[in-house]
Amino acid sequence: EWLRKAANGNVPEAQFLLGYLCSTRMVSNTKSDAEKALKNDPESFRWLEKAAQQNHLDAICTLGHLNFEMGRLSE
Repeated sequence: EWLRKAANGNVPEAQFLLGYLCSTRMVSNTKSDAEKALKNDPESFRWLEKAAQQNHLDAICTLGHLNFEMGRLSE
């Protein structure tokens, strides 16, 4: 509960942690797994994006990794 309150209060570390915790089941090795995760848990992406918009480096890296897995970024 305190984590969500902090995330709603625009605390980047809390936003990252909430997004990361929501996305832990998203870690995968295939594009289809990553796409399924995106459809199943858009909340994780929302929190990661909010943290990334505040220059949270771990959030930026995590979003980059997930986008790469889904084929949105080239090698």
